[in-house]
Amino acid sequence: MMKILKWQQQLLQDNHQFVAVVGGYGCAKTFCLALFVVTEMLQYPKSFGTIYINTRPQGSTTVVTQIQKAFDMMKIPFTYNKVEGVFTLGNGSVAKVQTLQVPIGELKGVENDWAVMDEADVLMDDQKWDYVKARIRGQNGSRKFRVFANPPSWGHWIARDFTGSTQKPDHHFMQISTFANKFLPPDVVQTYKNTYKEGTPHYRKWMLGEIVALEGAVYPEFNPAIHVVDDVPKTFRAYVHGLDLGSRDPSVLIGGGLDDAGRLWIIDEYYSEPMTSPQEQALAIKNHRLGDGNIWSDHSLTMRLAFEHEGVYTIPADKDRDLGHTLVRNRIRDGFVKIKRGAAPNLERELQLYRYKDTGIKEDTEHKYSHAPDALRYLIVGIDAGSITPDEARQIYTSLGDF
Repeated sequence: MMKILKWQQQLLQDNHQFVAVVGGYGCAKTFCLALFVVTEMLQYPKSFGTIYINTRPQGSTTVVTQIQKAFDMMKIPFTYNKVEGVFTLGNGSVAKVQTLQVPIGELKGVENDWAVMDEADVLMDDQKWDYVKARIRGQNGSRKFRVFANPPSWGHWIARDFTGSTQKPDHHFMQISTFANKFLPPDVVQTYKNTYKEGTPHYRKWMLGEIVALEGAVYPEFNPAIHVVDDVPKTFRAYVHGLDLGSRDPSVLIGGGLDDAGRLWIIDEYYSEPMTSPQEQALAIKNHRLGDGNIWSDHSLTMRLAFEHEGVYTIPADKDRDLGHTLVRNRIRDGFVKIKRGAAPNLERELQLYRYKDTGIKEDTEHKYSHAPDALRYLIVGIDAGSITPDEARQIYTSLGDF
């Protein structure tokens, strides 16, 4: 008989329509999502459910793998159409993987009998959350919706709808700590404890699963001994860039390559002196650009027009800090971003110095060491949650002149 954790059993038996599971790293949230999917499909023949993910479709590997693992452990035959992202059982029940990194109009027409959402903290769009909630309309299932997340900020819709005085009816909140996973290897637990010192806001957030305003280092997971390397691949499947534009501050271009596994290797950096003219910066960026790789950049009308005049087209970056910090932190934690030694010295230095301001409940960051980390943030959000191509960016330029 398959053993599951006590908190996972409680979640499966919970009768609230909406439940948010917010937990520390390693608490087995994703496998619990998989257990819920399998349970719903088994219990309700001919039901239809949606597995919402907050990355592009290629980012669904972990969720799909965990669902396949759950089926296999229960010895339940199933089929999975990789092209369509659809699981099917012999009883006629169907579950579809659906990315939320699409316009809201592409989510229309679905009537779910149940639904789950992975990495819900990454979804910052309140309207999109309200929209997918309203798609629980079917008659063949439990009509339950389960969202799984790392701890969000206090301004997030999870905190708004599931906690405190603004908690909505039939919405239940579960806080799960890293230590609730009794199957987690002790060396993994110790690694987390070495990264997040006990008693600090980072410890409370990433290990205890609390919603708490952070302070101290923005990326305590970054360790030069682990993330700065001598050997990098000789070829990549794609080149990518992040650009933090400055007028009185430096402008920073971070360039890297993606390998076949999706790992990001930072291999170049351009860091301008303050007050460098847009024309000089555009020329430098052209010289530092790796192949024809995408450039995700922040928004400055004057400099964008100057760059366009010099033939440098960029893609508008999503500047949401909560989203960006989460995606960068996930890649650092999982070893999916590496820096070639000596290639990006300012990025190495600023990742270690970049800190939160002490502003009470609101998370904010200090500006002084934000330039290279912001460029990295734009790059990683672009590749992990981006939804616009260079051609689309160029069309916007043509029609509007600016973003």
